[in-house]
Amino acid sequence: NDFLTAFTSQDSQTVYNLTSDKFQTSVTLQDFTTFHSQYKEMGLDQAKIVGRNIKATSSATIATLTYTLEYESEIWEIETEMIEQDGQWMLYSISIK
Repeated sequence: NDFLTAFTSQDSQTVYNLTSDKFQTSVTLQDFTTFHSQYKEMGLDQAKIVGRNIKATSSATIATLTYTLEYESEIWEIETEMIEQDGQWMLYSISIK
């Protein structure tokens, strides 16, 4: 997933640009930068993908991608909901557990 790659390796502005209009309406760049920085500090950018699950709607305009990442003794589950916007897949929501 291009978003996951960007999230773990790019700056906050670049990643924020990959989010949907609906996401940007509810989450400011400043709030997203705080969220993004928090997870980079925890080593998420060095984690390996150890599991993946993808679900799409029948019309394939919404997809849920769930990744399990591991770094040292830490394990995270990242769930992203992607929507198709102007022919591109953009982030609609993200949760990290």
